[in-house]
Amino acid sequence: KILQSCSDLISEESDFGHIDTELNKAMNERVHKYLEQTVLPNFALSMQNWIAISNNELLQSQSYLEELSEGLNSLFGLNRIQLECDF
Repeated sequence: KILQSCSDLISEESDFGHIDTELNKAMNERVHKYLEQTVLPNFALSMQNWIAISNNELLQSQSYLEELSEGLNSLFGLNRIQLECDF
């Protein structure tokens, strides 16, 4: 749709000797504008959500590993197992 709308730029008064470069420039500008105003903000928001969800899952995994190591260490009576995460 973005590129199809560039057909509005062509009229009978258009310079058909340079229409290809003019259309190419207009199409590139419209695609660039769409990427900056629509795609990139949506992508950034999706990435932020993914990072937050992943961080939460990693923290839950760390908590589980800490509980597991505490349980095993209490069975052995020693602090042999330390399951620490680095993130």
